[in-house]
Amino acid sequence: MNSKRFLLLFWSMLLGSATLLGQTTYSFNVAVDTAIEANATVIAGYVRADTPPAADDSVQISIVGSLPRSSHMNPQSPYTIYFPAGADSVPFSIQLYDDTFPENPEHVHFHLNAYGTSDSIGAQNTLLFVLVDNDLPATISFVIDTGSAYLHDGSFSVCVTINNPNPFYVRYYTRTYDSAFVTPLGHFTALGGWNYFYTWGTIWAPPGVSTLCQDITIVPNSDTLPDRTLMVVVQNLDDNILTDSTFRFTIHNDNWYYPPSVSFDHTGMIVLKDTTVRIGIPITTYNPNHLAFPFIVDTVGFSSTSTLDSNILAHLYFNGNNYFNHPGGLWHDTVWAFVLDNHLINDTSTIVFRFKGVRQNLSPDTLFYLTMIDTGALVISFKGAGFAHLKLDSIGYVQVYTSGPVKYDITAKVTYLNGDAVMGTDFLWRDTTVTFPANAYDTISLPVTMLRNGVHDGNKQINFLLSDVTPSTPRYDIIQYTYTIIDNDSMAVWPTGLDEPGKEAIVQIYPNPFVNAITIHTVASYYYAIYVTDMLGRSVKVIKDVIGDTTLPLSELPQGTYLLRVESVDHSFTSRITKF
Repeated sequence: MNSKRFLLLFWSMLLGSATLLGQTTYSFNVAVDTAIEANATVIAGYVRADTPPAADDSVQISIVGSLPRSSHMNPQSPYTIYFPAGADSVPFSIQLYDDTFPENPEHVHFHLNAYGTSDSIGAQNTLLFVLVDNDLPATISFVIDTGSAYLHDGSFSVCVTINNPNPFYVRYYTRTYDSAFVTPLGHFTALGGWNYFYTWGTIWAPPGVSTLCQDITIVPNSDTLPDRTLMVVVQNLDDNILTDSTFRFTIHNDNWYYPPSVSFDHTGMIVLKDTTVRIGIPITTYNPNHLAFPFIVDTVGFSSTSTLDSNILAHLYFNGNNYFNHPGGLWHDTVWAFVLDNHLINDTSTIVFRFKGVRQNLSPDTLFYLTMIDTGALVISFKGAGFAHLKLDSIGYVQVYTSGPVKYDITAKVTYLNGDAVMGTDFLWRDTTVTFPANAYDTISLPVTMLRNGVHDGNKQINFLLSDVTPSTPRYDIIQYTYTIIDNDSMAVWPTGLDEPGKEAIVQIYPNPFVNAITIHTVASYYYAIYVTDMLGRSVKVIKDVIGDTTLPLSELPQGTYLLRVESVDHSFTSRITKF
């Protein structure tokens, strides 16, 4: 080897060794780092030099790909990192921006690049930076997922419920899909701008739970096409939680007629004609149309020995009329029938009612059978089975009444039947025919004159009979009446006893009226008995073997009028007493 070639090889090796001795290798000190969005400026990592540079040096950091949201950090790329001479690492900082949009964690990839030819990049040349959001996701959903309206309703409100846990407003986007769009959500037939209007756009929801509504404006028309459909959707502008994010809406064409369903809830009813005035008949109607439809409930037949109008009004009525327009929807209601009572005894009647005037009725239950059993409602009777009368009152009355007004005169006979009282001696009476005028609701009182003789001859009774009612259709109730005469016209003066002949004393009763007790005062020196009866002669109190004054407790008696009789062997005294 000659000297020139050797020198050339030596200088080449020397220069190569010098180049290798001055080269620095740079790398990231970690492969993954994480930061919170609200942390402002953060140190993402460090760039490490395997050999500190002898002089000031620099490297570059670039972003691989694009930022998911460029507003979250300073997007300058590439970054230049300056290494002072002798430094073995330099921090790598980025500036973060805190927003108010809920987001999922975002990933940013940084790549380390050599700045000069004298430097090299190590194997750890990529940094994955994870940005975690500090905002909470809101929950957004439709209140209902389907709805409908009729063509002439004008509008329909579509409402969304938002639960926003943040102290700031959150946003979502709403829009529609209709026949102008091909979408996997389904096929829709409504056309925006022709069948409806709906404003697309961003909606801002306040903190907390709120419900926000937007109107679908329905465009009326006169066509008879079937129903139209569309879909309203909620879309995420951020990373909120969407549940029930679709709302399917149907526009019913109320120019189109759908058959209604009108039915009686029951097939029939049995009533007593004499006790029933108004009959409620329940019905159910379903009108699927927007417009009301008319129907009539009327009679279509009857089975009776008398005319229809004598049993029931010629038709049923609803709110005063048997014809009405029923609005859309499902309704439970009542129609009413008024029964007419002629106060005659008729055979059982059956009347058939039917829905009429409906173009087409889907329900088969359109007939109702009303059966009326006539028991003969008119009653003529004595007013009570009997009563007790004091002879000293001179006149008492027997009363006869009818249970209701009638369209014609009714007559009946009231006659003396029997009894231990003697007509002409104990009382005066004349058999009578009473007349109840047409349309009258009366009670007729017939007088009985009681004759006084000043002698105690005991209580006596008279029985009267009610008979021969004309016409014969009314029925009887009480046809025999017992009239009791209480003998109280004897002298109320008793002898004082054998030890004082010729001296008399009057029986005194007080207080009268009374509340709890009554006192009987007499100067008689022999025993007597006390009898208290009600005005029908029924015994309510008896005390025997009484002598002198006595107080009779009567607090247990109800308020009313009673007869008190003081009776000895030879004398009797009767008085009417009243309890308050």
